[in-house]
This record gives sequence, structure tokens and C-alpha cells, in this order.
Amino acid sequence: MEVAEHVDALHRQGDLLADAAGRAGLDAAVPPCSPWLVKDLLRHTGYIHRWAARHLTECPETVLDGPPEEEILRSGAPVTRRWSGP
Repeated sequence: MEVAEHVDALHRQGDLLADAAGRAGLDAAVPPCSPWLVKDLLRHTGYIHRWAARHLTECPETVLDGPPEEEILRSGAPVTRRWSGP
């Protein structure tokens, strides 16, 4: 798979996740990830995508550290920001 195909897949899957989250609501439970709510899943997914994008663009030969995921989930950071991609 080419890089552009991966990026397209991320956009499609991101749109599907956003649509599902919109239908369920941010405070809906995520049964496979108990006790997470939809907003926790979105924060987690966003954190991972931002980490990966930063890693690839800033220093692909080094693993980047970031705040612990527990800190991200507790922070209450907004989950409505959307990555626009390259």
C-alpha cells in the first residue's frame, strides 16, 4: 500500500468514527473499552494520531515521548478538533 492510500484510509476511517460518535453522543458508553465513553475513545485516537504525525514529520528515526495517556484522558481536552492532514 502506498502512503497516499494509507492517508486516504485514515481519512475514511476518521469520517466513519466521527459519524458514529456524532450518532452515539460523547457521553455514550464504549462497551468493548469499558469504562470508556465515546469522548475518551476520541481523545485516545486523537492522541495517537497526533503522536504519529509528529513522530513522522519531526524525527522519524527517534521514538517521541509525550504525556502519559492517563493524563490526556483526565485532562478533559476538547475532542472536536479535526486533523486536516497534508
